[in-house]
Amino acid sequence: MEMIGFRNQPAARGFWQTTLNLRSAGWFAGLWLIALVVATPDFAKAQTKFSPEHPRVKKMADQAVKTLQNGARQEGHNAMAALAIVEHGKRYNRRVPRDNSVVKAAVAHIRQQCANGKSFHSEKETYYPAIALILLAEVDAEANHSQILHLLEVLKKRQEVHGGYTYKRQDTGDCSQTQFAGLAMWVAKSHGFDVDIEMAKKTLNWFCKVSRGGQWSYIYNKDGQPQQGPTLSMQAAGISSVYLLADMLQLNRRVVDMKTGGRANEGLGLPSTVKIYVPPVEGKSRKRRGEGPLTSFDRGLLGGTLGAGNRSFENVFVYQYPRWNYYYLYAVERYCYFRQQAEGHLGGGKFENWYDGGVEYLASKQDKGGSFKGEGLMTEASATAFAVLFLVRSSEIISLPPAEGQMAGNKGFGEGVLKRTKSGKVLSSEAEQDLSTMISLLKDNDTLSSEQLARINESLKKQIVEFRNQDEKSRAEVQAFLRSMVGAKNYYRRLIAVRFLAGEQDMDNVPGLIYAVSDPDFRIAYEAHQGLRLVSRKIDSMKLSGTTLENARRDPGPLKRDSPQIVSAMRSEFESMEKRWSEWFLKIRPNAQLYKQATDEFGESTR
Repeated sequence: MEMIGFRNQPAARGFWQTTLNLRSAGWFAGLWLIALVVATPDFAKAQTKFSPEHPRVKKMADQAVKTLQNGARQEGHNAMAALAIVEHGKRYNRRVPRDNSVVKAAVAHIRQQCANGKSFHSEKETYYPAIALILLAEVDAEANHSQILHLLEVLKKRQEVHGGYTYKRQDTGDCSQTQFAGLAMWVAKSHGFDVDIEMAKKTLNWFCKVSRGGQWSYIYNKDGQPQQGPTLSMQAAGISSVYLLADMLQLNRRVVDMKTGGRANEGLGLPSTVKIYVPPVEGKSRKRRGEGPLTSFDRGLLGGTLGAGNRSFENVFVYQYPRWNYYYLYAVERYCYFRQQAEGHLGGGKFENWYDGGVEYLASKQDKGGSFKGEGLMTEASATAFAVLFLVRSSEIISLPPAEGQMAGNKGFGEGVLKRTKSGKVLSSEAEQDLSTMISLLKDNDTLSSEQLARINESLKKQIVEFRNQDEKSRAEVQAFLRSMVGAKNYYRRLIAVRFLAGEQDMDNVPGLIYAVSDPDFRIAYEAHQGLRLVSRKIDSMKLSGTTLENARRDPGPLKRDSPQIVSAMRSEFESMEKRWSEWFLKIRPNAQLYKQATDEFGESTR
């Protein structure tokens, strides 16, 4: 097969001949993605010795990522490197490195191709469109909304009648390419996109139908007959894809919620009353994962495929797989993640310590400079990217917002309560949750993670309406607590407080919002300013400059590092705006008491 920029050699002959050349695995096979989040030792027996946070593992991943910073010549390889850099950033820095030069270049090229009419439709292979979708979703699903919809349409049109994917103008089924198409569907749906259920069902059905005794080959004729014998990397690709697509279609209940390491439906430790509300958005589904399957499917076929596939893979699993080894290990990582999520265990055999063994194997293969040597059609960049995705256990973190937050600075609120439709209707998008429980949780528990606080942040909007119906004493108590939160050290606590106080549209909340306009984090300052515009009805007279509007919702770390002059100008503008809001409020309430920033002995804010 011909991967982007490469041509493969003849395919392997037998399942047991691990030295055979997999035409299926090409560079982009490495594109394997990343999935969901960190499991605890009780459920992740693979981490008996190592975890991604282990100093040795982190050092290996850090060194490998450094070698990816120059990118790659082919755009497909570059997207693969960018994906590894993104998942590494989410794992260890709790943020998406959107300003990374490799990531920026890969995203820019993909967006350009999406805008260029039929460019992705004309791609010879399915690898690049699939990985491109995954990368865009992981970098910023909202900003890349239209491009992701375009790529979903590419996948829909490229699907063969039998359900698989292959090269353009062919009617065969390619196990390697089809696995990436399935992964892209899963990622898009996890990010809230309305993925065609029939497209996913046809893909799952194809994987199940072409399996022979729980084994998979690389290329199949249009009638489902394999063109060569089964191979180890295709075994990993096939069985992992069956688990992944069954999860997407909710055909298998998640016995273990790998987002928490606990039992399913425990969420992030929040109360059972939490219900996520998502407003209708073009191309996105209103539904989050609920109970019951999304479609009908032959249960006997699914169960038989999984049972036979697990037994076969257990018998032949090894770490050493020459030629496409790093691509293969990435598929192993995906298989172990989705199987453990569906069944709560990995069978207690060879896979029990799969991660420990994989780390030791990769440690023996890593060059002194940090890279992993490519073999055959696998370039060094691709091999290294696959190794990084294994080391960071990418399936645990893909589709999750980083700790710095997909919710940061109006994310989730869109343009917040100030965004209007053409008809003039005010839009907002948040969630619903029992507010008294939420307030109690915030008040009594100071150990909540940023991820938990982000989820609580999603729950505000509809509860504000319910909250207004409470008696004045309860309402005043909760408002007082929220006002005190505008000075909290945790970003999400401040964000929650500012959004709630703004949503109340109560003049008693104005001092807290004015205080927040001077917040050291521009994202908070922006939210407070927008809230004051709403409360005051001064939509037109109190406007920020174009530069500030463009940069206020950016991650403050890279902004301060890369654009110190812009930061200085924005700080001055927010200070000026704070004074203007103070003057306005004191004219209305001359006896009002405004909050003051607490500073240390050097005059710096202690917040």
